[in-house]
Amino acid sequence: MLEATLVSTNFRRSVLDVHQRIGGVLQAQGDLGGALEEFEERLALADALATKDPANTAWQVELSNGHYWIGRVLTKRGNLAGALKEQGANFDIMTRLAANDPNNNEWKHGIVVGHGWVGRALLAQGDLLEALREFRAEVEILQQLVVKDPSISLWQRDLAVSRRLVGMCCRSRAIRQPRRTNIAHRPLSWRRW
Repeated sequence: MLEATLVSTNFRRSVLDVHQRIGGVLQAQGDLGGALEEFEERLALADALATKDPANTAWQVELSNGHYWIGRVLTKRGNLAGALKEQGANFDIMTRLAANDPNNNEWKHGIVVGHGWVGRALLAQGDLLEALREFRAEVEILQQLVVKDPSISLWQRDLAVSRRLVGMCCRSRAIRQPRRTNIAHRPLSWRRW
């Protein structure tokens, strides 16, 4: 019985992987419609597996990944509202997983990825303030991860990119909302005599 279960589990994971690979190839070739179909089939399978066995964190991660990849394709197609919905689902699953296992840094990094994609979609919609909040949350988590293990270069790179996005949002907001030039509005320490 155990052997049959392992074969079944490995087969299901292989089917998920096949949909992922085909979707990735189609996406790279510019066939976003075909990629979306593959990723949606992958998501449907992952959803069925996660629903059947909700305590299985591997299936929850696969479900999260399914939402992530659909969100990426929707972003590329310009469907930012749909992308935000998918990335929100991805983010919710990763947040729940990380809350149940606070020492799992992989899942914390999944939250980082979620903040990043939601922030980018909001930025593309022109919502600088909400994008800035997402990028700042991303920086906060990445700083914690880097302190825990500074040897992981991916986290170092992600932190640098996230800080750049925070700066870009702040700069864009400053351009759209110029500083007041009236000296009376500045604190005394800023006044020049």
